[in-house]
Parts: sequence; structure tokens; C-alpha cells
Amino acid sequence: MVESHLTDNSLGALDATSRVASLSSRERQVLVLVAVGITTKAIAFDLDLSVRTIEVHRERAIRRLGVRSMVEAVRLLSLASPSGPLVGGRRH
Repeated sequence: MVESHLTDNSLGALDATSRVASLSSRERQVLVLVAVGITTKAIAFDLDLSVRTIEVHRERAIRRLGVRSMVEAVRLLSLASPSGPLVGGRRH
């Protein structure tokens, strides 16, 4: 269940934006790819990294965002960029 602090309001969006900004570029990239439905194995293949490396980026993103699951992390990302996830620096 998504936490109540991840609701869609202006203060929540500002908090979400600052939390997502705290991620490294690679953590953010992995989170965006997860958000659009790419599997860990496919992300690893596409980025020429090991599956374990992608798992570590996912775990660190969850920890840095202060959430308990990837579902909450994706929700936070959607609050930070409500018109869609950022992919390659552009909105899709």
C-alpha cells in the first residue's frame, strides 16, 4: 500500500521532486526504466551492466527516497514529474 505521505498535492510534489533529485543519475535512470515497465534483466542488458548492479541501484534508490518498496518509489517519481517520467532528459 502506498503511504499517505505520497499523495498528490503541491507540498507532496515539492517533497517528491527534492527526493528524486537526491538520486544519482544512474539510480534515477534505473527508476525511470522500472517505471515504464522494463525488467531488471532487460535494464542490465540495455545498460551493459550486471543484473546485480541494477539490483543495487534499485535498492539504493528505495533507501534514498525513504520509501519501502519499488511501487512507492515509482509513485514518488510520478509525483515529481506528473506529466510523465523523464527518459534521457526529456519528458515522454
